[in-house]
Amino acid sequence: MLVIGDSLTVGAGLWGDLDAQLRADGWRPEIVAEEGASVGFGLDDVRLRSRVPAAVVVGLGTNPGPRPDDFAADAASLVSELRLRGASTIVWIPPGDTDDEGRRERAAALREATGPGLLVPDWPAELSRHPELVGRDGIHLTDDGYGHLADFMVQALGT
Repeated sequence: MLVIGDSLTVGAGLWGDLDAQLRADGWRPEIVAEEGASVGFGLDDVRLRSRVPAAVVVGLGTNPGPRPDDFAADAASLVSELRLRGASTIVWIPPGDTDDEGRRERAAALREATGPGLLVPDWPAELSRHPELVGRDGIHLTDDGYGHLADFMVQALGT
């Protein structure tokens, strides 16, 4: 399985032990994540591959990228590129949208996306229920928050 993400995914790996959790559930994960990554990062990575695994988790959308107005189209392109290369289940974790209008819009665009095998679990609602998981900057998570995100990703794959 493939996980593509930004600094929140990096944190889920470092403080949430994402790799070990996925392996404990029987997955063989490849985690590709970078601080500041936008959907363009995911597109660039996927376009270099001839195949991707059947299951993919995407954790992009916190960072708007150079053209924030193109987010919905870029996200649709990423989903299309993943499907073209073999993904049958795509779990896209939307950005937490508590304090930023741009993140709210990007999360809403993902919730409105449709298509077979595309799951968009409600991470923003989870953060609303647990505001203590969000760090002082309103974007990044606490150590416990990263653990919760890793748990949430693994559970989302189970759906």
